Parts: sequence; C-alpha cells; structure tokens
Amino acid sequence: MKRTPAQQLNLLREHRVYRDRAAPIGPIAAAIAGELKQLERKIGGVAGAWAETCPADIADRTSVESISRGVLHIRADDASTRYIIDRWLRSGGERELIRKCPTTVRKVKVAIAPSADTRSGR
Repeated sequence: MKRTPAQQLNLLREHRVYRDRAAPIGPIAAAIAGELKQLERKIGGVAGAWAETCPADIADRTSVESISRGVLHIRADDASTRYIIDRWLRSGGERELIRKCPTTVRKVKVAIAPSADTRSGR
C-alpha cells in the first residue's frame, strides 16, 4: 500500500523526536559556587598564614597553589626564590607556618612556576 505525501508527512510528525531543552544553569552554578567556597575556606586561611609568616621580600614572588592531604604546595617565580624559601622553611619557617595554619599541614613543597614559554610549548 502506497502512502500519499500527506500520510508520509503525518507519519514523520508522529515519530519526530524533540531534543530536550537546554538544562538550566542554576544548579551547575550552585555546585561550582559550593566547591569554590569550600576551596576558599581550605586555602584562604592557609594563604593568609603564608602571607603573614613568609618574609616580605619574597612574598610577592610566591603563591599558594593547593593543599592536599596535609601537603601545602607553594609556587615560586624562579629558582633563586625557591632556594630562599627552602632555606627559610628549613630554618624554622615551616614550623611557624604549620603552627599558624588553620588546617592540618604536615609538609610544605615548593616548586618553580612554569614560565610562559614553557606553557606555550616553546
């Protein structure tokens, strides 16, 4: 049995699958905001303790990168800054920093921040 064009069109309309509308972004934004608040609570206090205890002459050349399982990761701009931080941490700065941190810090690791040339693949 052959269908007329109108019947074929009606058949297509019956079997058409509509895509779902775009999901609202509200729940996604709320989840991200919650994660950011948790991260800020976790790192914010540690960053404050770092800024307070770190020697002023090198504080602007360093940044708190993360804290994971009690290991605080600090980024230094260059090798000389990393060396200065390492000497300061070994001479009692690490104990002072750990004492002032609001979260548990067992160890402090210092790494050199990658330069723009390294990140771009040069």
